[in-house]
Amino acid sequence: MTKSLQPLILEVVRKLCKEKKNKNIEPAVAIRHDVLDEVRKAACETLEDLVADNVIGCSENINGVKMYYPISKEGKELKQNLEKEVNNGNFHTPGG
Repeated sequence: MTKSLQPLILEVVRKLCKEKKNKNIEPAVAIRHDVLDEVRKAACETLEDLVADNVIGCSENINGVKMYYPISKEGKELKQNLEKEVNNGNFHTPGG
C-alpha cells in the first residue's frame, strides 16, 4: 500500500513547489506538514466518495468521530453491533 501513495505524494510535492515558485517564494520546496495536509484532504474526499458510492458505510461514535466499514454482510453486522453499543441517541449514519 505504501507504493500506491507514491504518485499522489509526488503530485502534491510538485504542486506545492510550483505554487511557491510562481509566488517567488524561496526556497521553492514542499514542507512535510503541507504535503501531509494535502494527502489528508485527498483521503477525506476519497472516503466521502466511497460512502456516496455505497462502497463503504459511515457512522459516528458518541464523540462525533467518523467510523467506516465495508458494505457487506460483515459490515452490516458491524453496523448493528455499533448501534447496540451506542444507546444514547448519538449514533448517526449519514444518508441512512
